[in-house]
Amino acid sequence: RRELCSTLSNLGLYYSQKGRLQEAIATLEECLVDQRSFLPQNHPDVGLTLWNIGKAYEKAKDVAKATELFRECLSIREKSLPVTHPHLIDVLTALASITYDQEKYNESLQLYRRSHKSLTRTSRAADLATVCYNMGMCCLNLSKL
Repeated sequence: RRELCSTLSNLGLYYSQKGRLQEAIATLEECLVDQRSFLPQNHPDVGLTLWNIGKAYEKAKDVAKATELFRECLSIREKSLPVTHPHLIDVLTALASITYDQEKYNESLQLYRRSHKSLTRTSRAADLATVCYNMGMCCLNLSKL
C-alpha cells in the first residue's frame, strides 16, 4: 500500500508540475484516501499529501479549497513536527500569504508572526527577511482600514 501511495503521490506531483491540475488533484486525493486507510490521522505523510493537494488547488486558483487543505495540513503538522521544521513554517507562510491576498490582514499578520517566531530559531535568513517584510505590509494595510 505504501508503494502505491508513493507512486500516486509522485504521479500527482508530475501532473501538477505539467499544469494538468485536475489530474493532479484526482491522483493526490486517491493517495490521501489510501493513506488514511493505513496511517494515523496525524501522520506527517498525510499532512504532506494535504499540502500537495492544496498547492494544486492554489495553482488552479481555487483559493477556498487550498485554504481549507492548508488549514488541515497545519493542524497535522502542529501535532507531528517541531516548531522549527521547514514543513510547518512553509504551511504557516502559505496560509499567511493566502489570507493576505484575501485582505484578511489581522489573520495574515498572526500567521506571519508565528512563522517569524519559528524562523528566528532557524538559519533561513532569506525567508525571515521575506516574512518581516510581509508583516510590515500587513501592518501598513491595517493602518489604512
